[in-house]
Amino acid sequence: MVDPDDTPLGSMSLGPRVDAFLHTLEMSEDATLVRAPLSTIEPPRADTDAARREGSLLDAMPRSSRVRLESLLGEGGMGVVYLAEQESLGRKVAVKKVRAESRSPTSITRLLQEAWVIGQLEHPNILPVYDISVSDSGEPLIVLKRIDGVEWGQLMGDAATVQKRFRAPDLLEWNLDVMARVCDAVHFAHARGFIHRDLKPENVLIGELGEVYVADWGIAVSTRDDQRIVPLAKDAKEIAGTPAYMAPEMLGGEVSRISEKTDVYLLGAILYEILSGHPPHRGKDLREMITSILMDVHALPDSVPPALRAITARALDCEPDARFESPLQLRLALEGYLRHRGSERIAARALERLAELEAVLSQLDGSEGQEQQEQRIHGLVSECRFGFREALSQWPDNEAARTGLRRTLTVIVSHLARTGDPKAARAYLSELDVQDAALTSFVSAAEAEHHHGVLDRANRPIQAVERRIDHRQHLGDEDLIILHQGLQVLRFRLLL
Repeated sequence: MVDPDDTPLGSMSLGPRVDAFLHTLEMSEDATLVRAPLSTIEPPRADTDAARREGSLLDAMPRSSRVRLESLLGEGGMGVVYLAEQESLGRKVAVKKVRAESRSPTSITRLLQEAWVIGQLEHPNILPVYDISVSDSGEPLIVLKRIDGVEWGQLMGDAATVQKRFRAPDLLEWNLDVMARVCDAVHFAHARGFIHRDLKPENVLIGELGEVYVADWGIAVSTRDDQRIVPLAKDAKEIAGTPAYMAPEMLGGEVSRISEKTDVYLLGAILYEILSGHPPHRGKDLREMITSILMDVHALPDSVPPALRAITARALDCEPDARFESPLQLRLALEGYLRHRGSERIAARALERLAELEAVLSQLDGSEGQEQQEQRIHGLVSECRFGFREALSQWPDNEAARTGLRRTLTVIVSHLARTGDPKAARAYLSELDVQDAALTSFVSAAEAEHHHGVLDRANRPIQAVERRIDHRQHLGDEDLIILHQGLQVLRFRLLL
């Protein structure tokens, strides 16, 4: 792991920044960061006009007995969700309310703010709110659509269930399709002036028929100064969010850096989990957890396609300006990968053949017959060239295929020039799409050496005849034939 004291980030090295964050955290936040990194850290206050008017707002709402609570569906840090029946329509709904032990003006306001945010986001991939009301006992209630499904995290790594329920044979492709719809929902919210701040698989619901809903907008902030209900992003200076997915700016600071790019990071964190099987941030103690959040995340396994590694790395960049401009741009990048996935697979197989070719060349010791060795080498070269070219024909921007083809041509040119076949080396060299001065010089030197070798072999019989002449020996017909053939070879080589 990189030493945080040696890692620059902005104007201050990482070590002092970690120390600064450690001094600002409260004990409850310490515990969540280390012992419950998948839980949401709620902002410590909701100081808005809505919070100050909380009492009058509740008084103005009608008491309602139209919703009858049934069984518990789930619970979070401050809220609980019940299955209920909306008696006026005779339908099942989900009802969210504040835990009894957590009830306060701040928690009630945050619950109402969530409803107000969702109410302004009518989108097919955002969990809709039906109503806000107050129970007979004075508790505020949010009436939501009842989703007969599960959290995305329960299906993300379960290929068998995804195949059985949704007839999706490719788990990665299914997850990326879900991700695309989440990106759509978040991009829509940004266009309406809201930042989610708590995107994670737990907050995405998958319906019985594969519907996708982004839920839990409880710590959302607004980018618009003209609304005074939801907290503003520019005022979000305290730590908030889920530590295992958190962007560096979510740790808080004297000046808020929360923006739409924060949600882009969170989407990248979900993508990281899809590809690696775990969230990007982990740590055995508080310092290690904060360091993980502030640093670039660990690289994905080599088994992950290079295009997906690049997309994920860009979304998870520590600097917001280096990330994708929007969730839409991230979605387009993922869709581009899916379109070109066939090309990626072909290139991956060709890379396996290339690794085998390089291993064969590195272990070449002449123990096999020379002809058998060369047949194997040229067979692997043919497979590599065909595979990389086919991948590039399907997707001309496949850099892995382009780089692989260059490596293939480079290693075979070097091998042929080294083993005395500069003519074939020159032919392969002409296929390279970029000039390699060192390799060209190497082939030219091999050609010159080969040329001198041919001349030397052709000159030997002539020199033998000359020696016989010097010794005044009689030249027979055989000597004259050797002399004639030698001169012909010399003439032919000189004409090349």
